[in-house]
Amino acid sequence: RVGAQVAEPARIHQRMSRRAAMDGAVKILERMGIPHAQRRSREYPHQYSGGMIQRALAAMGLASGAFLILLDEPTKGLDHQNRNAILHILKQFDRKTFVLVTHDLAFAQGFADRITVMLNSRVVETAPAKDFFDRPLHPYAEALLNARPGHGLKAPIHFHTEFFHLSGCPFGARCGRVFIKCRCIPPMKDVGGHSVRCWHYDS
Repeated sequence: RVGAQVAEPARIHQRMSRRAAMDGAVKILERMGIPHAQRRSREYPHQYSGGMIQRALAAMGLASGAFLILLDEPTKGLDHQNRNAILHILKQFDRKTFVLVTHDLAFAQGFADRITVMLNSRVVETAPAKDFFDRPLHPYAEALLNARPGHGLKAPIHFHTEFFHLSGCPFGARCGRVFIKCRCIPPMKDVGGHSVRCWHYDS
């Protein structure tokens, strides 16, 4: 049952009794916006909607008492209303540090203090959230932001076959600013508060 699953982290990590952990699970589910949390804690996941399942999963992480919580695609499959509801709820947990892994740039913009962009398992840019969304530096980060629906869904149209199978910048084949040095992987550089992995910022 959902309540037992939410209570389990509290029992293991905070060594709570079964009763105390279940009481805590109901409170967290209620705080996460689950209606009639006492009754619904006795239901199974298949009885929950997609939005409620995402809230219950977040509740499981919060129930552990940890100060650092990893959220892996917390808005996956959710509509705009449910996504905004989860955003509003999570922002109330101001004594927690969240690491959010997401492809949902709108959610990241509303939630994060700092953004890190990865490409092929490698960090290519990191910056304060406001600076990043106002002025992305890496061509891949810029392409991500331009591809958002509100920005015209502009996908890169470049295709450089000579860079496609090389071990340099993994975005080189699609980059409009690619040049010979991009055949090698650049180091991270500090550029005005951003850290960016691009030869165009190499001094």
